[in-house]
Amino acid sequence: RESFLWHRLKHRNVLPFLGVCYFERLSHCPTLISPYCEFGAVMEYLKRHQANRLTIVRQIGMGLQYLHDNRVVHGDLKTNNVLIDSEGVPLLADFGRSKLVDHHGYTTTLAAAWRYVAGEVMHHEPSTEMGMGTGTGVPNVMLSKKSDVYSFGMTALEVSVSTQTDSLPNSAISDPQRPHALLLPLE
Repeated sequence: RESFLWHRLKHRNVLPFLGVCYFERLSHCPTLISPYCEFGAVMEYLKRHQANRLTIVRQIGMGLQYLHDNRVVHGDLKTNNVLIDSEGVPLLADFGRSKLVDHHGYTTTLAAAWRYVAGEVMHHEPSTEMGMGTGTGVPNVMLSKKSDVYSFGMTALEVSVSTQTDSLPNSAISDPQRPHALLLPLE
């Protein structure tokens, strides 16, 4: 599914899809091939390079706008899924949760970084999607263009202040509940 969606995406700020490789011993598990991004994820890049952070945020936004213009919800936008190419250009990567959607979005399970997920898109029903059993304690998440925009905002915040959101206020929230206000220290 990921390769089917990813191979049709062609944009300067989207990691190119080169193909699929099947290893004989792992025939049930294809490997998706993309260009190597020597600088790694955006936060690692920013630790070692001077860069215009606003330009990086803008380019991430352009990649996301391209996805949305083509009815694609990324579903897992975060700094670890923004890679930097050899020219210092950010590329959206990891389309494992991406889907073509209508305006309603789609539902999936999510057991990842809650700080990137908009609180209003979550509900606490056990997942039965794709044969995943119930009782896992993992809530379903309604992903949409709007939830991508929230994730973009969190990503933009991290890139702008050069701090992982683990050290930002309210980042220690381990379940999918969000406070009604984000309290930032006045300094």
